[in-house]
Amino acid sequence: MPSRTASSFQGQKIVIIGAGLAGTLCAILLAQRGARVELIERQDFEPGADYSNRRSFNLTISSRGAAVLEAAGLWPRIKARTIPITGRMCHDGRGIQKFPYGRDESFALHGCRRADVNAELVAAAREYETVTLRSGYTLDGIDKRSGAVTISPVAGGPSETISDADFTIGADGVYSTMRRLIHRGERADFNQHFLDWNYREVFVPAGSDPDHPWVMDPNALHIWPRGDLMMFALPNPDGSFTGNFIYPSDRETDFQVPGLMGELFRREFSDVAGLLANPEETLKATPPSYFPTQRNTKWYYGDKFVLLGDAAHATVPFYGQGMNSAFESTAELIRCLEAVEPVARAKAFATYQAKRKPNTDTIADLSMTNFEELRSNFKHVMPKARRRAEVLLNRLFPDHFVPLHVQISHSLTDYRQAVDDCARRDRMLRWFGLDILILGFAAIDLVSRGIARLSADSAADFSDLSSAMGETAETSFGLAPTDSMERRA
Repeated sequence: MPSRTASSFQGQKIVIIGAGLAGTLCAILLAQRGARVELIERQDFEPGADYSNRRSFNLTISSRGAAVLEAAGLWPRIKARTIPITGRMCHDGRGIQKFPYGRDESFALHGCRRADVNAELVAAAREYETVTLRSGYTLDGIDKRSGAVTISPVAGGPSETISDADFTIGADGVYSTMRRLIHRGERADFNQHFLDWNYREVFVPAGSDPDHPWVMDPNALHIWPRGDLMMFALPNPDGSFTGNFIYPSDRETDFQVPGLMGELFRREFSDVAGLLANPEETLKATPPSYFPTQRNTKWYYGDKFVLLGDAAHATVPFYGQGMNSAFESTAELIRCLEAVEPVARAKAFATYQAKRKPNTDTIADLSMTNFEELRSNFKHVMPKARRRAEVLLNRLFPDHFVPLHVQISHSLTDYRQAVDDCARRDRMLRWFGLDILILGFAAIDLVSRGIARLSADSAADFSDLSSAMGETAETSFGLAPTDSMERRA
């Protein structure tokens, strides 16, 4: 974590474009170190404003994000807006099964609404006299020589130029204007890849029990894997759930056909549909959202402009690390800047990119891989067997066998290092029978499924036989079903 020295940025003025999660946290960390910060935000972030755009997954704060918030003195107030998530709950169509994140419930993530976290961060930033938040302004241009930035009101009006800032941070999200302006005319590679799936928010209201308003397990990430279709739901502290219905992007036009997507939702996610007054209207209540992954090779220009968060490294949400990674990048940027004199700021920017980019590329790759597992393989035998083997080994050897997902979500180990360490460990463990252990769990699962299927078939056969005997008796005696029941009674 960066050192909290009040004079680190004394006398410096810093402009931050974007008052989202990373931008606002960065403003707080800089203000704590003596900087004057001007925070420019396109949306209305005035007190009492609605911070929710209903186009975002709920968030999970892992050990990484919590550590940065703790260092900023913000974790207690943020944690109060969260709910502990101790594992995944898989609704695979055959039943419900929970997969814990670790050997006990101390391995928990903290689920929360993005809007709640953003509201707390903005409120905290307003407590610093040296932070000025200007809502309703958009970035128009930058001057690469002088470092000046030009902004204008979203509602219309004359533009203005801010020319007295020492440097500017672009934290304006995945579709960053600052990134586009930095890259213009430069040798910069940029790649943006979209998954072939869209999503829409599904809000599941709280139940009627005031003592326990959650209609599903309140401490789990709920997953409904259905191949090309999928749904997530995370609990909220008020008893509601925020769900996300994921579907192939080429099915977007199906929403225009009355009843089509509603019927599909009822068929594939019947337990969720039963909790909604009108599934089709719920699905249509929000516009479609997308899954972009963004990478680029130029995070800064000179000593005047630098990118942060999704503007530098956007990833899909399927490892729950987008915000956590952005918070780690924020801490790393502050740390690199504190390590040099202001005249060497360009060197600090270069160090920041060199340290963070291998890790942000790694978590982007992991998130894409995890999407495939969650979407389809999560209910298959071998991935489930491997997870069970990892949990067992972690319980038996907690100091020597730490699963990859634990290192990613429940430690501060660099993403890249975690992947490399686990790959080396797994290669070695194969010599000691890791694959045999996984196959053993798979065999147990297959036998259990076979027994369950035989039991279900036997019950169905018995039910069919009973029905046939009843129909035969009723036919023989010429009785209507109700008469037959009364006579037998």
